[in-house]
Amino acid sequence: MSFKILVSLDILAGRVVRLVNGREDALTVYSDDPVAVARFWIGRGFDGLHIVDLDAALGRGNNWSVIDSVLSLRGIFKEVGGGIRDISRIEMMLSNGADRVVLGTGAIKGTIDLRKIKQKDRTVIALDKLGNSVAIEGWKATENHHPLELLPEFLDMGFTNFLITNVEADGTKRGINIEEITSVSPKYRSYIYLSGGILFDDLEAVKSLGYAGAIIGKAAYDKFLSGNERLK
Repeated sequence: MSFKILVSLDILAGRVVRLVNGREDALTVYSDDPVAVARFWIGRGFDGLHIVDLDAALGRGNNWSVIDSVLSLRGIFKEVGGGIRDISRIEMMLSNGADRVVLGTGAIKGTIDLRKIKQKDRTVIALDKLGNSVAIEGWKATENHHPLELLPEFLDMGFTNFLITNVEADGTKRGINIEEITSVSPKYRSYIYLSGGILFDDLEAVKSLGYAGAIIGKAAYDKFLSGNERLK
């Protein structure tokens, strides 16, 4: 399996934003047009888009109509997550053009019957890490499990794609914690995408350790969009 680099497309109230540690009081708005931003990333060397509906993740509405417009774009791999809580929405996203769907809270809390998911190979389980716990509900709450404690259980169910985000580093451009990612058993690394504060200079290390890929956010936006420039 080839190493993939995805760029994050976080959508809040119809706008493309970046948060710091998931906090809305540390918000940067990059565009009022997510479709334009998605087009901007096509052809710039990334392997795909990691689309997040922040409103749905926070349980206060959704951006489904604009996300459906992004999913209709051709020429780039697209995975989408944020507040997906039922099987019908998973199937709708996949039918509407998503290559993969990302499940977090619904999978961790068991509100989605994972046995009924037909396309497990197109499903990503998000095991977002806050301290030594799994962050859920838009990172506003935690479950008392370390992400790596849960991963084998999901593997046994037939899921093979996982995303581990370092919540405390997300949006900070802090870079990877090399000791932490090296401590993960090599037998699991090929199933895991890493996210949270990742820099372009980190990518080679993540790849060399055998991880499936990485998601890059603020570092990409700051590199391609200088200063306070916004995409219209």
